[in-house]
Amino acid sequence: YGATGSTSMIHMRTFLAENDLTDDGVLYRHWDGGSTSLLATIGEVNALSFASNNIDDDPELDGSFHLSNASACIDAGTDFEAPDLDLDNQPRPQGQGVDIGADEAG
Repeated sequence: YGATGSTSMIHMRTFLAENDLTDDGVLYRHWDGGSTSLLATIGEVNALSFASNNIDDDPELDGSFHLSNASACIDAGTDFEAPDLDLDNQPRPQGQGVDIGADEAG
């Protein structure tokens, strides 16, 4: 706490993310979590250790918005703050690693 200058702080709390916009690689995001706002470039976000596996391709979702077998998101995530269950209450991970996103293919 009390970060100054170019030092950054990550504080884990529940927040509402809305109004995500990108413009020439700059991510503009309004996070409603009290009086805190954040402006970060996509490069800054991708440089975070828990964001290093980001995929900029089609996630290959099926018709029910679950990961298809062809998805590059399968086993490509990190377990940093990953919940034990996915959105369908399936245990995580299934396979070699955690999948990116709310669905764990399996």
